[in-house]
Amino acid sequence: LYSPVSSTQTMTESELHSLSEKYDSVYLHPESYRVCVSAVGSVLQLVDQVMTSELRNGFAVVRPPGHHAQSNEANGFCIFNNVAIAARYAQTRHSVRRVLIVDWDVHHGQGSQYRFQEDPSVLYFSVHRYEHGSFWPHLPESDSQFIGTGRAEGKTINLPWNKTGMTDADYIAAFQQLLLPVAYEGGYNLQSTAEGAAACVRALLGGACPPLTPPTAPSDSTFDSLCRHHPEQPQRIFKIFSKHQQLGLVDRCQRIPARLATEEELSRCHSEQHIEQMKASVLMKPRELHKLGHEFNSVFINNQSFQSALLAAGGCFTAVERILTGQVSRGVAIVRPPGHHAERDSPCGFCFFNTAALAARHAQQISHDAPLRVLIVDWDVHHGNGTQHMFEDDDSVLFISLHRYDNGTFFPSSEDAAPDRVGVSKGAGFNVNVAWSGGRMGDSDYLAAFHSVVMPIATEFNPGLVLVSAGFDAARGDPLGGYHVTPEGYAHLTHLLMSLAGGRVLLILEGGYNLTSISDSMAMCTSVLLGDPPPPLVMPLPPPHHSAVATINEVIRHHAPYWMSLRIRGRCRTPSATERGLEQLTQGLASLDIGQSPANHTPATSNAVGGARPKVRLSQEEVTCEGEVTPEQSQSAESTLLQPQTPLYVVDPLSWCSHLSVSFFMLLTCLSLCLQTPLYVVDPLSWCPHLDAVKPLPPSGIDVFQSCQDCGSSAENWTCLTCYQVLCGRYVNEHMVTHGVVSEHPMVLSFCDLSVWCYLCESYVHHQILFEAKNAAHCCKFGEEIPPWS
Repeated sequence: LYSPVSSTQTMTESELHSLSEKYDSVYLHPESYRVCVSAVGSVLQLVDQVMTSELRNGFAVVRPPGHHAQSNEANGFCIFNNVAIAARYAQTRHSVRRVLIVDWDVHHGQGSQYRFQEDPSVLYFSVHRYEHGSFWPHLPESDSQFIGTGRAEGKTINLPWNKTGMTDADYIAAFQQLLLPVAYEGGYNLQSTAEGAAACVRALLGGACPPLTPPTAPSDSTFDSLCRHHPEQPQRIFKIFSKHQQLGLVDRCQRIPARLATEEELSRCHSEQHIEQMKASVLMKPRELHKLGHEFNSVFINNQSFQSALLAAGGCFTAVERILTGQVSRGVAIVRPPGHHAERDSPCGFCFFNTAALAARHAQQISHDAPLRVLIVDWDVHHGNGTQHMFEDDDSVLFISLHRYDNGTFFPSSEDAAPDRVGVSKGAGFNVNVAWSGGRMGDSDYLAAFHSVVMPIATEFNPGLVLVSAGFDAARGDPLGGYHVTPEGYAHLTHLLMSLAGGRVLLILEGGYNLTSISDSMAMCTSVLLGDPPPPLVMPLPPPHHSAVATINEVIRHHAPYWMSLRIRGRCRTPSATERGLEQLTQGLASLDIGQSPANHTPATSNAVGGARPKVRLSQEEVTCEGEVTPEQSQSAESTLLQPQTPLYVVDPLSWCSHLSVSFFMLLTCLSLCLQTPLYVVDPLSWCPHLDAVKPLPPSGIDVFQSCQDCGSSAENWTCLTCYQVLCGRYVNEHMVTHGVVSEHPMVLSFCDLSVWCYLCESYVHHQILFEAKNAAHCCKFGEEIPPWS
């Protein structure tokens, strides 16, 4: 192809005409070669500047086009394939391993597809007009069944439109529900292409927005001894704001003076009785405050609580006002106390007034649109029960909550948090609960939910304002949530939401009790709101947990009658009876305490917020699965391992020890056979960076029979290897977990099995430095030393 095109510079008009007729829809001119070479060169220059970080991304305004050009022939106005050449150039010149090509030209780019259909390093995605082959280029290869060949099978994706009149909504659905999930899964870790894909949606809905404007943090407030060791503490906002300063984000923001919310503004969501009761707490004595707090579910009150809650709500009101009047486009509110658990008539779960709900009503009150459509996305690990109840019959507010549910055993432990609670009356369909049960969810699961549920519904709803109840207790390392969402994951979720409402997004801090996790996570969200590209995720992303897939599928099933955007998806695979039975069994095993007898065993129960965790329920229900059951499934379903006909108990420690190795080996063998995959024991870290926190033993040594210093429990205790306080574990009252958060002492020793856990590394650790403490505990517990370190 190169030789005949280069010779066109000296051809006569008749020779150019004769050469053009050899190709389909190609027109040549003596300047064609020079123009084509300039177009390719310009694109390659742009690739250089993007890949060397001189530019964040780029847009090459060049002609002629290129995506129809093939290796040996020009086609469809295209002489050289600019995009294909750029992809190969990036791989050879800049050592790029994987490239994503997105082609949204109305005509199929068959030249690009042919070039890479056998190359697994390039994912080619084309959305184009097809009309069953009647639209040019009239090729069967443009249809959806052509997916690449050989090692590149699955790396070509064609989305052919078979009718005309496709709109923004159709293309956005293609991006959200097909392109982005595949691109994330494939690990195409070029910031330029990843941002370009998400920017497509953002541009269609309003383009870039001015810089973020956060309100100032609430003023310092005192709190009494009841709350001193509780994770909901003032250090949360201090640490977050300090991280913003450290990264230079505060200097890039316009700070807004916060104000107090008025009682009239509070009355838009809360009853007069509730407001007056909270107001009266200002003058109460400590004993009265303590008594009042016990009237509610997980609420701690002091004389400054009312004032702090007013300031948190008022700060959000000011941010909403600035956003809706166009002074700014996005905001972040670093406020406390949180709000999403607060009900109309009562506080709940550290929350006094529902800041997100109040902000939504305030926005509707001052907006010229009647009524303003508001989207509230709540990604706090706990269900926002208060927010749901305030808007469950209101179709002007779409509430979407992604939360840990564990079949109703995780705080607030209500069936109202289930996926089948879709709203009532005219609000039916406007309450969406992505309620996770089973598994420890992370970036893959949350991104899957956003692509499959959150963004399709939100785009169809078309809000005028997006409020995020931004709790970060689903973050990796949080002592209450137990999930593994990374700061980078939160940044990507924020980036997706910025495509809505013309970019008018306000993040409002809710929960999150690991000071490092919440600081890093919210800072990354702020960075994205300021216009920075989201940082790369840890690649490759693991596939979503099968329980997450089941939850997403259940949400789609309940909401498909209300949202057309959910009806285009095929049904997700339902977990088999074996998978569901194993999930139930392994959850039970994780909570068994083999160091206690049935008589004095303290069961794991669900505590409010500060000790939220699933109950251990060894169900006797029969495991069933919809559809046909294979003989293998039927055999597994009848297994007594998966369907205990009698309750399981923890046997006496002495009898357990005599049968432990045999029984546990048999159990692992059965599990391995059911899963048909190998199982592994926990492998502790041989070193961690926090070993310097381990201090020498106190003169009194270690007493493994000592009770918890805070609650007196002897069920499951640990000792801190820094200060050697003895406190109970997460399955009792979580006093050691809280101690780790407040004191930032990461290393603790279990009195049950003498293992050492690092809160910051989230892993067991086995190192010579720990031998002295382990040996002292072993001597106290068994009357003899453990073998020396080998």
